[in-house]
Amino acid sequence: MQATWRKNREGEWMVFGPFTLLSDRRGPIAIKLANGTIERRKVVWNSKPFSVDGVAHCYARVEEKRRCASCGGYHLRAEVRSLYGKHKDLRWCREQNDCDCAGLLQPPRI
Repeated sequence: MQATWRKNREGEWMVFGPFTLLSDRRGPIAIKLANGTIERRKVVWNSKPFSVDGVAHCYARVEEKRRCASCGGYHLRAEVRSLYGKHKDLRWCREQNDCDCAGLLQPPRI
């Protein structure tokens, strides 16, 4: 079983899948997109499990991408760290505005 993007009752896009997969926060999980490709994202929160055909499922929020005002692309924290990982003073976190292309990140968005 795989996780997929799905709207919850409030109309918000979240990841939906088996609880055993989405409750593991040790690393990125595979999420199947509508076009059939796989995207790897890290889970930061999951709902309480509920039963779907006898299997525990839940909704989850994943690490958000942030849009760069300079290059127009969306970046995850891991993508920025891979470029700046060797420099101790250059790292991306929620409070910083630096992007991997040195542009300014806009407010968080999935």
